[in-house]
Amino acid sequence: NTINTALIAAAEEGHYDIVQLLLNNGANQSTRNNSGETALAVAARKGYDNIVQLLSEEPHQNITTHRSIFDLLI
Repeated sequence: NTINTALIAAAEEGHYDIVQLLLNNGANQSTRNNSGETALAVAARKGYDNIVQLLSEEPHQNITTHRSIFDLLI
């Protein structure tokens, strides 16, 4: 089971307004779920271009999807 933050869960379900609300209230978009994905990575994987755009406009976004180089080897 994947454990997500509220921001990642909203991004995964395509809830643009909730993602925007969470960002406006200080949600940390650099936080990763236990699969190593950020909200931006999840939104991109799911094809939610509007959420990807919103998250990309925020400063300090983390665009990597893996916690370390070793995750790429598995």
